[in-house]
Amino acid sequence: MAANLTSESENTDRVVKLVNECRMLDLNIVPPDINRSKVGFFARKNAVYFGLNAIKNVGKKAAFSIVNNCEKDGIYKSIKYLVIANYPGQN
Repeated sequence: MAANLTSESENTDRVVKLVNECRMLDLNIVPPDINRSKVGFFARKNAVYFGLNAIKNVGKKAAFSIVNNCEKDGIYKSIKYLVIANYPGQN
């Protein structure tokens, strides 16, 4: 299901339908988390983790930047750290 959701991540209506199917299959849908989510959806145990790319107006470039910086530097402790890491020179 995670692969299906990732492939449809730019189609909000389809994502909603697939998320509902996951729920009918008793799969937990873990909401987006700036420190745990990946660019695409992924599965772990009996859960599907929401991909950042499926959030409206985030975009692939921003999602890759957020995930890469989090993996490189560790968790974002606040919105300030998120901005500093992903938009250097903008603070």
